[in-house]
Amino acid sequence: MSKRFLTYLTLFVLFCLVWWWRFQAERSQDLKSGMQVKLTGRVASEPILQGAKQRFSIGKFTVIAPSFPYYQYGEKLIITGTLEQQVINSYFSRFSLIYPDIVQFTSDNNQKRGFRAKLLAWRQQLEGQFNQLLPEPEASLLSGVVLGSRREMPADFWQALRATGTLRVNGHFALVFLY
Repeated sequence: MSKRFLTYLTLFVLFCLVWWWRFQAERSQDLKSGMQVKLTGRVASEPILQGAKQRFSIGKFTVIAPSFPYYQYGEKLIITGTLEQQVINSYFSRFSLIYPDIVQFTSDNNQKRGFRAKLLAWRQQLEGQFNQLLPEPEASLLSGVVLGSRREMPADFWQALRATGTLRVNGHFALVFLY
């Protein structure tokens, strides 16, 4: 065997061991549905508004909270609530905190740093301009097509888009225009 092959084999085995160790560490956290938890962290995804609620993630947890107050990407929060587990398969589960108690830290301007935070602020400005220029169903549609924004559209408009084949739903907001 060549020295190069042994190097690659060693790297592959190390990669597999690290992956297995991380996988076991994830599984061994002993998180269970109904468990009281306290999380401290920053909002890791742009909140998605859905009617009277908003959905965002902190770490590997999904948080569903009332739409007011609106939390933004990068804000530091302390969240206390009860875990709800969604079992995907025997190896993977998702955990959610539905309507937990949320304490917001004072704005420390750390959320405004970084390239992603600036992009999200620019995207929100564009969405605001779309909302000023167009009425609601069209503004949501334009935001979805141009910016990939996931906002709630009126139910009858959503069904009309699905019935005509203009909209394809695959877990996320996705548009397919048929010619």
